[in-house]
Amino acid sequence: MGPRISHGDEGGDLLMPRPRREVRRGPARPRHREPSSWRASAPYVAVAAALLGIAVFFFATRGKPAPPPPAPPPPAPVKAIDPDEARRAEAREWFLTSFLDELRRDKGLPGSRIDALFEEGRKLGYDRIRGFDWEAERKKVYLRLLDREPDHPEANRAFGLVPLADYPDFYETFRKLTDAKALPPELVKLRDSYEDKVRLAPRRSAPAVSPEEFQRVKPLLDEFKELALRYETDPTYKAIAEALARVKIDPILGQYEFVHVEMRPFVLFYGSRELRAGKTDVAAKLKARLESFRRLIDDLLAFHRERWIEPLGLPEFVEGEIFCVWVFGDRDSWEHYGRQVGTPLPPGTKGYFSPRDHWAFVYDDPKERMGVDVAVAHELTHLLQWHYSKDPESEFRNHFDRIGAIWFSEGWAEYVGWVKREGDGYVFAQDSPLRMEAYQAFRKLELPLYPLQEFVKRESYSDWMREVFSTWLAKKVRLPDKPDQLAALGDAYFAMLYSQSWLFTKFLYDGEGGKYRDKALQFTKASLKGYLGHKGERGYARAHEVFGEIFELKTKGDWDRFQAEFDRFLEKKLYEVPPPK
Repeated sequence: MGPRISHGDEGGDLLMPRPRREVRRGPARPRHREPSSWRASAPYVAVAAALLGIAVFFFATRGKPAPPPPAPPPPAPVKAIDPDEARRAEAREWFLTSFLDELRRDKGLPGSRIDALFEEGRKLGYDRIRGFDWEAERKKVYLRLLDREPDHPEANRAFGLVPLADYPDFYETFRKLTDAKALPPELVKLRDSYEDKVRLAPRRSAPAVSPEEFQRVKPLLDEFKELALRYETDPTYKAIAEALARVKIDPILGQYEFVHVEMRPFVLFYGSRELRAGKTDVAAKLKARLESFRRLIDDLLAFHRERWIEPLGLPEFVEGEIFCVWVFGDRDSWEHYGRQVGTPLPPGTKGYFSPRDHWAFVYDDPKERMGVDVAVAHELTHLLQWHYSKDPESEFRNHFDRIGAIWFSEGWAEYVGWVKREGDGYVFAQDSPLRMEAYQAFRKLELPLYPLQEFVKRESYSDWMREVFSTWLAKKVRLPDKPDQLAALGDAYFAMLYSQSWLFTKFLYDGEGGKYRDKALQFTKASLKGYLGHKGERGYARAHEVFGEIFELKTKGDWDRFQAEFDRFLEKKLYEVPPPK
């Protein structure tokens, strides 16, 4: 039976929809019948699209081979057995127990112990284990150590710094550097930079610096080692260097610009507030001036050797001992210095020797009648008196204490000091027109000279002024009432001390054809020894007692004869020596 096409309620055609049954429930309303909807045809469209896609895929892939199946994953590698793993674990454990735990607990593991432990680790071969970073572990330890010991050498070296202790003999060198009294400015700066950081006890450590800084410091340390060696082998060089350093830091002398010249054992400083270093004209003049002083002092030493050092058997100069003289370049600086030290010198004073610091001070003024050459020769003779009268076993420490005769100490210096230039050199012990002029003035003022028997008893400046001016002179002349006239008379008798001391000493050494020279040398030696070996009225010898003993002056007649010889010598000099120009 074929398909039945019916419009009834039963059955129906697949292509034609069956009409709905209408049920009337009221007044009939007109009903619009729509054509077939897109919803009804959607299934058929989807089926057609799928068929089309299959057809396209079929034609696109027809004739191409099928892709190969994916490769299977590679087999997992078999882990090789590391023979050093146990050693690495052992090394890590050794570091942990030997260092890090101890350092974390802050048990005070010292740097020296850490260094010793590292040596043990090297002996155990921990620094040669493959795969174990010995240096990295070592730096961890040293990094902790540096918090406690920032100057530890090995710890600093581990981080690329160079300990100053790597310099050969660094501690010995720096100890001397610290104790040195006279250093060049660059070495003073080096010492100041590191002396607070360098500790020699209870353990030795030194700051560590960069390699570049070490290369800068090393030449300075080399320079100091050479300087220290010269100090040890040449004590005089060291003494001169210390004298120069002393001048620079002296609160008073340090105010002056100065230059110096060395004539061992003497050092002469030439200083002035007006001196300005660096001026070529000043430098040229000073060079010539200093050379003249050098020749003056060389000739002075030769004179002393010939007249006293060799005849009296005096020792040569002690190695390392120097004698200093300061020459002020102008009178203003001289007077300024006197005010600064609080001891203004009397008018007419050209120089003085300081028994406190054993320096001689003079000033240079070419316009004055008594030149600086005379002053230098005079004061350096005082300095040599002090030097040769020293006795370390005696309570006397300088010639003012041991030589108990003011006329002798001043007379010897006056005798030597009157110097004049001859050719390229100097001659000493010359006649003094200025002193002879003073004698002429005494005679015109009718001022009597002090008799020699009393003259040799005067021991000091105060003794001279007290006994000669206040006592003896008051008996001989009527003292003026006006203070200024009295002061002028006092100045005259102070000048008489120098004039009579000069002429009497010259008489002893050169007068009467050299008649008393040998006895004068004996008295000179006795004076330098403090009159030891001679006995006097008080149990110990005094200068005038030893003088009478050596010159055989025991009675008043002996002294009268001696006085007459001196008076003849005076008259002869008054006639021979022309007045100063």
